[in-house]
Amino acid sequence: MSGSRHVTNLHLVRQSNRALVFDAIRRFQPVSRIALAQRTQLTRASITNIVNEFVEAGLVHESGKLPSSAGRRSQLLSVNPSSGYAVGIDVSRFATIGVVCALDGGIVHKVTVSWRLAPNWDRFLEHVTAMVSRLLEETGVPASRLVGIGVAAPGPINLVGTAADSASLRRARSRDSIPYNWSGAPLVESLGQQFGVPVYPDNNANDCALAERWYGVGRQTDNFISLIVGDGVGSGIILNGEVYHGAYGVAGEIGHATVDFGGELCTCGGRGCLELYTSFPSMIRRARALIATSAASKLKLDPKGGGLFHEIETLFQAAEQQDPVASRVVSEAAEYLAMGVINLVNIINPEMVVIGSPYPARINLD
Repeated sequence: MSGSRHVTNLHLVRQSNRALVFDAIRRFQPVSRIALAQRTQLTRASITNIVNEFVEAGLVHESGKLPSSAGRRSQLLSVNPSSGYAVGIDVSRFATIGVVCALDGGIVHKVTVSWRLAPNWDRFLEHVTAMVSRLLEETGVPASRLVGIGVAAPGPINLVGTAADSASLRRARSRDSIPYNWSGAPLVESLGQQFGVPVYPDNNANDCALAERWYGVGRQTDNFISLIVGDGVGSGIILNGEVYHGAYGVAGEIGHATVDFGGELCTCGGRGCLELYTSFPSMIRRARALIATSAASKLKLDPKGGGLFHEIETLFQAAEQQDPVASRVVSEAAEYLAMGVINLVNIINPEMVVIGSPYPARINLD
């Protein structure tokens, strides 16, 4: 038995080292073998063996040489972008965004489709499957070049790749009067069988954090928090360079931290949750209530004029113009959001906090 565990551990170490080296090439390309050894803390012999595997498989190619005044010049390595492709699917309540990325992370093709969040797993799977198929067809990427599929969903995904019932879905049930039933849905198994590649699902807050780590302001930071404000409030936590999922895969649900014990009842079953005071829908509800009692405000919110996106843009613009209702709503939301951020900072001790939104609205928290 101990021998079997030893073999398994060696296999895991090799996998981990190969992933470490490939990620370093992707992040720092063009990069020399010597620099890879320094960045990964692996021996030069290990780097040579792993890089040779990548070159033989066509995943990496030599892309030039370092300038040198004397002696042999070091070869530089880069990812071969056309050696493989990945599909990414971002599912939200009203739209789905799909992309095809080359192996170096560059976006090859992007499609956005309007839709309403599917009330059951079968319809959701059908929708995502059709989206992946469309992306592959429009780009001409053969199935043999597809290396994986990533799915960002609007709610927690547990560690075995199944959807957990979440406040996001309960919120959708409450709004749409539809019995959303995704709990226990086998995301990895179902999509993996359809396309024959690994599937990597996660909630959208974690994926936003990972995107910041790979391509955004978190590239040089190993410990930070990505806070997402939109229909709800969530956070993705990067610790030691990796997404922190917690014991059951649902870490970062800061939107359901209690900030008012006697507050409103939340869809999660608790009271006074942070997102009841800071999410965009809650801000719009608060603004409407205040407009009815304010003669000085010129703020007008029309849900038929473009939905939540249009209303929140209108609210922020009015706040910038010092409208009394809009300014009060945004200021109150910012104070509650600051409370949530302070709690996160005190617990996690990150190097920085990144605040973003799925809506392209400008939020001035000054």
